[in-house]
Amino acid sequence: MIGAQAATDAGTKVEVRVERSPTGATVYHYVVTTDRRLAMVGVMIGLDLNADEPELLESPVGWVAERHDCPPSVSVPAGWTGCVGRQEESERNFIRLDLIAEPLPADVRRELHFSVTTARPDTAYETASFTVQFPVFPNATGRVVKVAALGGLGAR
Repeated sequence: MIGAQAATDAGTKVEVRVERSPTGATVYHYVVTTDRRLAMVGVMIGLDLNADEPELLESPVGWVAERHDCPPSVSVPAGWTGCVGRQEESERNFIRLDLIAEPLPADVRRELHFSVTTARPDTAYETASFTVQFPVFPNATGRVVKVAALGGLGAR
């Protein structure tokens, strides 16, 4: 889907709450919601499909570009993978979540929660482009919306 034009969908949104620790680590808690009656099969944060350009400066904790791995600092629900993407000749990243099995009726959910931890704050995570992928087109695109911040790590 990289580089593909996707339609905007007002019924799908991504919100983020930011949690900062005294050590500088930052956890971005995302909630993806949709009013579609289809399974979400993929989510990308920080990849502007119109410009075909990644937007995120800070990499998730533990991610090493040469390994192309999916670090545990991208925390996703069971049945999903959370990985980091980077395009050639770019120092910026994007986050990609994928449903790892064929979607079943039980996978049709209205809400998906996940988080990303970085060593330092990066405001791009708070306003990045998003794409939510469904089994059939069109996909949903938009910009992440920051909502009320959380306190320090461990705060309830």
